[in-house]
Amino acid sequence: GEKFREAVRKVIAAGLPADAMLGALTRDAAKLLGADSQLGRVKAGLAAHFVVTDGDFAAEKTKYKWAFSDGVRFDLSLDAPAPVAVAEAAPA
Repeated sequence: GEKFREAVRKVIAAGLPADAMLGALTRDAAKLLGADSQLGRVKAGLAAHFVVTDGDFAAEKTKYKWAFSDGVRFDLSLDAPAPVAVAEAAPA
């Protein structure tokens, strides 16, 4: 969460351009994991896992608005109801 975003801001402040940081967190990470044919970019046919913010992704005051996972939108605003976890039954 917030400690991760703080680390991102520190790296950018140290000189890494924000667009290079975003690429490192998305496209480059997917490539390192050997999953770049499925992840890392917003493109038709690829899995869609990303967040939408109300400003620059690295800015301290930026808030998360939504997260998308395989096309399902999750509201991350503070006034949104908390998601309900569904427990799976243990195998018999």
